[in-house]
Amino acid sequence: MGRMKPRKQFEAMGTISLWVQNLKQALRNLRGHGWQAGISATGLAVGIVCLTFSLNWLWTETNYDYFRPDYKDLYLVQHDDTASLSYSNTYTWPYVVLPVAMQLDSLLEGKAEVGFAGMTVNAQIYPDGREETYFYASGLLSFPGMVRALGLTVLSGDPEKALATPGHVVLTESLARKIFGKTGVVGQTFEASAYRLSDWLTVGAVVADNEGDSYWDYEMLLPPNVQEWEWGWDGSQLYSVCIRTDDLAAVEKAFSRIYLPSDKSHWKFRLIPLRTAHKTGYGESFLHAYFYPLAFTLISVLLLWSAVVNL
Repeated sequence: MGRMKPRKQFEAMGTISLWVQNLKQALRNLRGHGWQAGISATGLAVGIVCLTFSLNWLWTETNYDYFRPDYKDLYLVQHDDTASLSYSNTYTWPYVVLPVAMQLDSLLEGKAEVGFAGMTVNAQIYPDGREETYFYASGLLSFPGMVRALGLTVLSGDPEKALATPGHVVLTESLARKIFGKTGVVGQTFEASAYRLSDWLTVGAVVADNEGDSYWDYEMLLPPNVQEWEWGWDGSQLYSVCIRTDDLAAVEKAFSRIYLPSDKSHWKFRLIPLRTAHKTGYGESFLHAYFYPLAFTLISVLLLWSAVVNL
């Protein structure tokens, strides 16, 4: 490489000299106004901590189920009732009746993974058959399609087959250890008591635990007790429908093909991201649902900026 030309060398030395002078001046100012510098440095540290906390809070609240494969392709079906008898305005919630869930499963076959789950039950578990040793575990009434829609990690057994067999259950890894002390428990039985549950349940599969916040909080998956399709709003027949898709147009087309009785023709369906459904599932706007995390983040940015300027 050639030697630096005298003019460029002079300019570089001048720039370095200017930086040194500025640094010396800053140190003299700090010595002369130590208390102001201390306050500014403290404000800067507090601003960094607050901004870090608020960004983490906002990310966590907008990324539920992040541990699932391709979680940004997971959506929840939202139901809009535009002619509710109980509400003057459109009523929105993240549930559908069983006929709608069944039709979506059929219409989207080969185009998307569809899973639907009913209510969560709080089951009493008797690990050694004695009533005095029971503990509670949350169970999600789930159809087999939820296994593929959520991308559950299977540790042993066949969870889809288990959820299609009455009296069988899919345990999470932690619950299997809590009941049996190990995870290789497919085929073993235990006593349980809960709404529409058999007295004795057979373990059909074991899956990995949820690794973070999830829209569905469960320790085991249970096959639902479905007798018939119902168009009413019986609480035991309301279902959350999870759809895994990268083709939203195909899902929207399927919505237009859902058969609805004449008295239900005002029902409308749309998709919302699963990662924010816990906040926006009932029709709230993003700004309204996430007002506090967004406000705290904005305040933290302003605090940090003012500390930097002051320092």
